[in-house]
Amino acid sequence: FGLARADERSRVVGETYEEVASVVAQVTQLGSEAGGSSKLVLCLDQHLDFDEGSFLGTELCTALRTQHAFDGVVIILSANDDDDAIEEYRAAGADASLGKGVVMRGKTMAETLVAVTAKAYAARAGTS
Repeated sequence: FGLARADERSRVVGETYEEVASVVAQVTQLGSEAGGSSKLVLCLDQHLDFDEGSFLGTELCTALRTQHAFDGVVIILSANDDDDAIEEYRAAGADASLGKGVVMRGKTMAETLVAVTAKAYAARAGTS
């Protein structure tokens, strides 16, 4: 997956309403720079609340999938990880979801995300 340089290529957005409002454009630009969005892994928080308004990760995912042909991996991060919520995330186009309260069995968040991403790519290839 080319993870050796992932940290220097990573972007974290979401501190402000404006950052989140521009995430679709940012992801589209990153996909162009990377030679295609299939090389991108996007972790979206399901609920982002600001004074100016709120965003749902599922809405951002749907916009990327339907309006921008995003074909990278999308992981939804949410405190709500029951079966109905997971189905909602998948219906929006997410490849996987992680509960915020997930016990990672001694793994760091980065290691957990790598494992989830590998599983998502394997599922796409039909080798899960």
